[in-house]
Amino acid sequence: MPHNANVPKHKTGRSAHHGAFTLASHGGGHHAAGHLVERMYSRRGLNISAHRDDHIDPNRLVITAGTEEQVFGTMTLGFDHAEGLLAEARYAEQINALRSRGARICEITRLAIDASTGSKQILAALFQLGHIHSRQIRRMTDAIIEVHPRHSAFYARMLGFSRIGDETICPRVNAAAVLMHIDLAHADAMIARHAGFREPGEKSLYPYFLPAEEQPALLAHCG
Repeated sequence: MPHNANVPKHKTGRSAHHGAFTLASHGGGHHAAGHLVERMYSRRGLNISAHRDDHIDPNRLVITAGTEEQVFGTMTLGFDHAEGLLAEARYAEQINALRSRGARICEITRLAIDASTGSKQILAALFQLGHIHSRQIRRMTDAIIEVHPRHSAFYARMLGFSRIGDETICPRVNAAAVLMHIDLAHADAMIARHAGFREPGEKSLYPYFLPAEEQPALLAHCG
């Protein structure tokens, strides 16, 4: 896995994203991404200063979307390993149930979009590169994410996540959270069916993904 992967601006797939993004993925911490997370979370009264991703961990991957000058969005992927997943502290039963049927699980954390430039295109860029790493490189089968209960309907509608865990307090941000899950085979099907084909009033995020013929440009910079 490379330390840094950038997609040239002329290969970002304007038909889907309507903009030029640099998508970067790397195993270590990324100061700009960390600052964006802290800034966006603090605006919502969340405190994550004690949980920074400044150390290199082969089982965690920081993804950013933006230009060379500015990071617009970021998220971190955690891949299941011997030490487990962060959500396991509160949702061990649900996560073990997934493992018992052979699931290879990735965990989405530290998702943040710059409020001044936030858009579906940026969110789609993050999730698509995350999907490529999780599905095509790491061979993951399932993904989980902890979200505020108020946001659960958004993730269900936009990406097809389903709620599998009751509301708890997430100590990493000291706020309410629920656990949501998606079978990545479902995401595969939705990307194949909808990527690059947007309609007025679109309610799903998948039409904002790059279509199949443009995905190799992303994949070439990930492996």
